[in-house]
Amino acid sequence: GWAAKGGIVYPVKFPGNHMTLAIKPTVTAGTHVSPDLVFNIDVDNSFVPVKGGSSYIFKPHVQVVNATTTGSLIGWVTDLSGNPVPDAFVYVYVNGLPYGVPTFDQPYVSPLGEVFDPGQYWLPYVPGGTYTAYVAKEGYQTASSQVSVLNGNFNVYNFQLESDSK
Repeated sequence: GWAAKGGIVYPVKFPGNHMTLAIKPTVTAGTHVSPDLVFNIDVDNSFVPVKGGSSYIFKPHVQVVNATTTGSLIGWVTDLSGNPVPDAFVYVYVNGLPYGVPTFDQPYVSPLGEVFDPGQYWLPYVPGGTYTAYVAKEGYQTASSQVSVLNGNFNVYNFQLESDSK
């Protein structure tokens, strides 16, 4: 391979024609942040000249970018006593159409490793923006709340449902 620095092209040789790049400190997608990350290595700033200028040490200058173009809504749906409400339907209108999911009725592990319990919901792939989220279940009054979805994030919103029978 090769690398350009300051307009000069330098050959890059790796033992065995391969290189393993270990990022230290470790980069971790924090709680409620999507793990859809892109690592950009700024090669121009990653080669540090060794004294004398005839060789370079590779010290990668890495920029981490959250590359996702949507966000997720996650949270709990409970009754007024704080008990989980499984099978409630959580939805928003995206481009004039309802888009939603039921709350879980049994434990669920997402492809991202998130663990959800009954009464929790996960509504992925919502385009970034502000919406009115609705929660409905037979026997309860429909609840609604304004929510903001940030691209690349798990946006947490909890809802409480009031029983129809007072």
